[in-house]
This record gives sequence, C-alpha cells and structure tokens, in this order.
Amino acid sequence: MDMATLRMCFQAMKASELVMEPGMLNMCMFMVAGRAHGGDAGVEDGMAILEWIHEENKTAGGMDWGLDRPKRMNGEDYADMIHERLNYSSCDERMRDYHPWTDYAGNTLRSSYEILLSVIQGAGKHGKATLTDAQRVIDEMIEYGVEPDMGTYSQLLLTVASLANSGRASMRDANAIMERMMEEGIKPCTLTYGSWCAVVASCAGNEEGVTWRDGEAILEIVYRLGIRPDSQLFCYIMKAAANQAERGVATPWSPGEYVYDPVRDAEHILKLMDRVYPKMYPGDSILDGYIDLVKAAVKRNKAGINEAKRILQVLQEVDDSLCHIEDGTVRIRSDCWEDRPMDLGPNIDFFNSYLELVQLCFNRGGANLADILQPVLLLKNWSLVGDLKTKTILKDILTHQEESCGGCREHSCHLHGPQVEELRKQLEAMHDLPFDLMWLRYERKYKREPYVQSVPGVRFRYDEAPPEWLYKDIWDGLKAIN
Repeated sequence: MDMATLRMCFQAMKASELVMEPGMLNMCMFMVAGRAHGGDAGVEDGMAILEWIHEENKTAGGMDWGLDRPKRMNGEDYADMIHERLNYSSCDERMRDYHPWTDYAGNTLRSSYEILLSVIQGAGKHGKATLTDAQRVIDEMIEYGVEPDMGTYSQLLLTVASLANSGRASMRDANAIMERMMEEGIKPCTLTYGSWCAVVASCAGNEEGVTWRDGEAILEIVYRLGIRPDSQLFCYIMKAAANQAERGVATPWSPGEYVYDPVRDAEHILKLMDRVYPKMYPGDSILDGYIDLVKAAVKRNKAGINEAKRILQVLQEVDDSLCHIEDGTVRIRSDCWEDRPMDLGPNIDFFNSYLELVQLCFNRGGANLADILQPVLLLKNWSLVGDLKTKTILKDILTHQEESCGGCREHSCHLHGPQVEELRKQLEAMHDLPFDLMWLRYERKYKREPYVQSVPGVRFRYDEAPPEWLYKDIWDGLKAIN
C-alpha cells in the first residue's frame, strides 16, 4: 500500500470520527518499513506516519502509549522471545529487519520510533538515508520523554549495518552505540550482539582492519557473559566471511599471518556452533553463507565441486541429527528442535543457490551432469518442488552442454545419455512460478517424539576458545565500563 492510499484511509477515518489505536498506526509504519526495505519508500514516508501518530496522540485523550512503562534493560525482558529463537527459523532475518518484538505488543510510542528506525534501515540499503536520520529519531524520542532501551539500540545497530553497506556508517559507529548502552546501564542481549555482528558483516573486507573474526570476538564475549547466542548471530558471522571472501580479503589467523581460504573460514564458523549447549544446528540461512564462500573460492581457483558437495554433506548430517524416518513418517527429535517442524530442512532458495554454485563449477569444467543431477534428485527428499529459477538454471546448463558438444545428435553423445533424459524429466515436473509456495510442497508427514526440555543456562568449553588477542580489547573495554 503506497503513501497516497494510506493517507486517503487515514483521512477517511478522521472524517468518520473514528479513533485509530496505536497498534493500527504502528502497523502503517510497518507497511512503510517493508516498502523501504524493498526500495519503494524513504525516510519522509516514515516521518509522515509519525506525524499522524503525534496528531492522534494529541486528539485521542486518555490513550495509553506506554510512556510510563519501564525500559527493557537486559535479556530477561526478552526471555520468551529468546526462547523462541534458540534454533534456526526461516523467519529470523525477516523478523529482525522489521523488529516486531517491542514491549507490550508494539503499541507504544517507543515502538513507533523503533519501527521508524527500521524504515531508515531499509531506506539505507538503497542510499535514501544517513546515520544523521537515525540520530535525529533518537533525539526526538528523548524529547518526547521516551528513553532508548535495549530494543531501540539493537534496532539502531541494524540501521548502522544497513548504512555501512554503502559506506555511510562504520564499525566505529557501532562500537560507540555499544559503549553508550553500557554507560546508561543497559545490558545487551543476544539480539544486540547479533546486531553488532550484522555491522561486522557489512564492514568485513570493506573497512580497513575489519574481518569476520571480529564477529568471532563478539561471539566470545557473548559466551563469557553467559548469554546463549541465537542462530542469526552465526548467520551474520558467516555472511561477514562471505562478503570478505568476495572482496578478496584474507583472514588473520594469528598476528601477522593472513590466509585467503574461504572454505577454511566456513568450516571454522561451523565449529563455533559446536560450543553452544544445548546443541545448535546450522540451518539453510547459515549454509547459504557457506555457499557464497565456496562461490568466491571457485572464482579464484581455491575450491571446486568437492568443496561444494561438502555443503550437502553438512546438510545431511544436520538432517540425520534432527530426525529419522520411521514407517514413512519423519520423526523430529524435539529436544534438539523446539518448534515449527515445517521449517525443518532447506527451502527452494537454498537449493537454487547451491545449483548456481554447481553451475559455476560446471561452466569452468570442474563438474559434470551427475553433479548437477544430485541436488535435483534431492529436492523430493526435502519435500520441495523446483520453481521458475530452478528451471532457468537447469535449462542454461543443458544449453551450455549442447553448445559445448557442437549440437551433436549421436545417441552415444553424453548430451543424450540417461543423465540428460533424467534431468529433462525433472524439469517437466517443476512449476513456472518465481518462488516456492507452501502448498506446492510434496506431502510430508511429521510426528513429534516426546518433548525433552532443554536444560536452561549457557555452557561452553573454554578449551575451544579463540586466542586471546582476538577478543581481549573488547573484553577489557566491557569490564572497564561495567
């Protein structure tokens, strides 16, 4: 819904003397945030919604905007939310972008300003906002008597991450926000540290001296503070490594030792997850980053099809760990995977990304049709149906193969062998749709095993900690502030 339509609806409600409660106005701000992330809205649209909010706040006497409610000062204020995010969820990144978890169902003035920060975050992706816009929002909040809290600063960090992609913000800005939080006595939670890692992902390899191992240093601080990281934090670290690899920047493994080896980086990040208890597994969002790392390595002749197949191996290991098939039913070990059984396993976007990686190897002469067919045949195992993008990739591969053999029509030619016929058969079964709709999934039955409640608290092994030089400065700084 564009601003003209929203404005017309708002004026019609005012003309009818209807009162808009805060949640409705904040939902309008959510709409603008979504459009801003897509590049169709800017800061001025969010500010227009904010004017409506203030206008309604003046005219609708007695409306509770939560100004007297306490700030979220530590992770306990987010306990229920954090519990829901202990493992992978396909909603992780989307929910972080639009930040729906605000106090009291998002019906407060603080929530309005936080969603406005999300508007700036989205607009920043498309060069339509600056860090000054974000700071102006914080200043205005304070003028209205709404002090920023943990959720506000977490969203502000995500805004910095978005702006850092285009060079409009830096790690110094993020570090200053963290210092400001702790000086105000606000203790960051797992979301805050994840947002800090999001800034690392934007700056890695782009800002001098910043690499994905800065994200590992932040993770070490999280462990030492007794906070359980969520899966999105690892997604950001993997994304940081992928961005760094794409930019051709080497990783520091010891003082003075820099090595460009994206596959080594990816495997190291997966091992970081092994330190989390209860066990955390890499979902397809994390493995998407692994795919991007291998793509960067293939382009520089540092990896090939064997490294690509390693990703499917990790995926299978996760599947074997989380569930087993009994009498045609997928039984989920609920003590490992707490909710949303339909989220179990990769989505079609993951497979398309993997197919692009194999296609890259194929076009460079490092893979064959059997390597292409392997992930295609796995689609049904994961209850997935190939979409329009899947078909486009496969058609491009077949065209490339046909051109490479000079249009040969001999039956003995590998182009007309059983592998090609199987590939064409799979193509015919796919849909001409641009995305994987839920109702296009193959039917798959799920049955939960008895739920075993995970032991609360965070445990990790100090003997697997990174070298002290990696995190010492941050750790000392935090202790000094506290």
